[in-house]
Amino acid sequence: MARDIILDDINIPEGTLEGLIILDLSANFTGYITTIIVDHRAVFDRFFFRLESSSRIKTKLTIDRDAMAVQLGHPHNPVRFVVVFNALDTTTLAPIMSVTVNIRILDINDNVPMFPDPFVSLLLDEGLPAINAASNTYIPSAEDNDEGNNTVLTYTLRSVNSEEGVFELDVRRDDDGFPDQLRLLQIQELDRERRSNYMLEIVATEGGVNPASATAVVNVTVDDTCDEPPRFPVSRYITMVEENSIEAPIILNNITTEDTDTIPPPTVTYTINDVCSYRTTEECAIIPENQYPFMLDMESGNLTLTLELDWEDSSQYEITILAEDNCFYTGTTTVVVTVLNINDNAPDVSIRIGTGFVTEELTTMPAVYFIGVQDDDYGTRSNQHLFFTYQLLDNSTGTPMKTSLFQVQTSPTLAIRVVQPLDREVAGEYMLLLNVTDWDSPNMSTVLPLPIFIRDVNDHSPVIQGISALDPIPENLDPSVVIVDLNVVDMDSVESGYGRVVFLLPQSNSSYPHQHLFSIDEHGRLTANGTLDREQHEFLSVLVQARDSPDSSIYRSDFIVVNLTLMDLNDNIPLILTPPETVTVSESQSTNTVIFTVTASDIDTPLFSTLTFSLTADDVPFHIDPTNGSVTLVTPLDYETQTNYTLEVRASDGTEIGRRTVTVFVANENDERCVFEGHHTRHRFSKTDPQIAWPT
Repeated sequence: MARDIILDDINIPEGTLEGLIILDLSANFTGYITTIIVDHRAVFDRFFFRLESSSRIKTKLTIDRDAMAVQLGHPHNPVRFVVVFNALDTTTLAPIMSVTVNIRILDINDNVPMFPDPFVSLLLDEGLPAINAASNTYIPSAEDNDEGNNTVLTYTLRSVNSEEGVFELDVRRDDDGFPDQLRLLQIQELDRERRSNYMLEIVATEGGVNPASATAVVNVTVDDTCDEPPRFPVSRYITMVEENSIEAPIILNNITTEDTDTIPPPTVTYTINDVCSYRTTEECAIIPENQYPFMLDMESGNLTLTLELDWEDSSQYEITILAEDNCFYTGTTTVVVTVLNINDNAPDVSIRIGTGFVTEELTTMPAVYFIGVQDDDYGTRSNQHLFFTYQLLDNSTGTPMKTSLFQVQTSPTLAIRVVQPLDREVAGEYMLLLNVTDWDSPNMSTVLPLPIFIRDVNDHSPVIQGISALDPIPENLDPSVVIVDLNVVDMDSVESGYGRVVFLLPQSNSSYPHQHLFSIDEHGRLTANGTLDREQHEFLSVLVQARDSPDSSIYRSDFIVVNLTLMDLNDNIPLILTPPETVTVSESQSTNTVIFTVTASDIDTPLFSTLTFSLTADDVPFHIDPTNGSVTLVTPLDYETQTNYTLEVRASDGTEIGRRTVTVFVANENDERCVFEGHHTRHRFSKTDPQIAWPT
């Protein structure tokens, strides 16, 4: 039975020279056949050792653990080989014993750490929250082919150009506890405007004796995002403007901002956010946007004056200016405009009561406006110590008004009064200019526009515009065709409803019995309700009413009679009157005699009712006169030959044809001779034979 022997491990230091015997078992295997089994035989045999004999091993090359580890595929793992020697009987080849020995290659610290890329550049977006997935960046770890404590054990992160604490280094280790993966953590939010670059150093330090280290430089560039608002250099600008001055409209030049964003390049626009003014209260009153006396150039930031400022109205303005960049970030500043007072006020004239509306044709003369006057140059004293003159001016010329329709009433209150009835149809509105002049020196005046609007009343009837004689209209006209389109004029206002006119047809009566045959829409378009037949009504009269104020029970009207003549069309078929459908004619009737006459009627006018007569039967002994319709016998009749004839008689007006089928029966006469038959002779006697006396 074979014996198994396990020897202690043999440790071979890295750097052992070539040709050194590291194992000799020749004394144990004398007289036997020796075999050897080695794991990783290819690496063991090809690259590193050679066997001098079956039981002796010595180095083939200088021992390099790092090269061995790379060849074995595990650069940082221990390198070891298991060698099994088997002793066999020289005769039977039976196993006698086996010796197992582990050969371990001891590492020495002969490698320094190296980063694959000692210079790493990173681009991180500013504004990302700290320690999130977007801000985690992996850094290739340092490489060191040594084993165990001789490889890299620690990593240190340090900042070169900024404070510490913005980044941390997360070192992940493998199953054996060695550093395996580096992750750069952003633990503070980045702000490019505060710092756009961070220079970091990662120091990898190995263990063992005389540990070496390697440094990787990480250059972190903070990528700009649009996150900074535009900033004004000052929060408050102060300037002064003399009231009523428009000569130097630019108040401030280039109210510009700074915007430190670079991506995208900032484009800043300037707008007036709000304007308030100090008037009679200590609070700044907001002014509606459409009343701003200032304008701000959106690009340059120039603030200009668009209206003359009035100290008496506002002694100071505060303008809030908004700067907005293309990322919708905003900044604000305030411009304080102080208005310098001068003696410049004309009387302050205003409408206290009144809308300017007056109803036409009033017999009582109302006041249209009540006016208030004050001069703010003197504050509350203006009503006590200043006197005014008043004058109505013509709006088009600016000269005193010549009309006597209005006057200024100064007592007991200032008012504009109507002094004569007004007619809206003469003038629907007036524009009065009330000129108020103070007695100060120099005189100053104010002109107040006073529009007067005349309310309409229903004082005019609609007038249907006359129509000339209408041409005859064809009968059987399509009901959709407009027969006549009437126009009406009403001088009253359509907006008031009094001038809105609709057309309608009164009901039929004895005077106008044909109303029901027609319809008219509210705009005056007259149409037929059905087809019109001249043979029933050749002349038609239609009464049309035009009525204003259609929504009111009180209205005014106008009437017009539309006389229509229907034009005849060939729309009737001639009607056969005679003969009847059967006619009897004696067979003895003489030729060239009239046996019957075809008569017919056509109710169309003579233009379409001149008739022509004809027969349609062939080979008949009759002839018809095409003009008068008389039918004559042209050849004798013989009952014994043909007892009746069927004819179709026709009456044509040139377009339409009337027809009747007439049967002519031949009446039998005793016109045949008697025949006596004897033994030897035959005689035929005719009734007309003069030699025979026939009984009557």
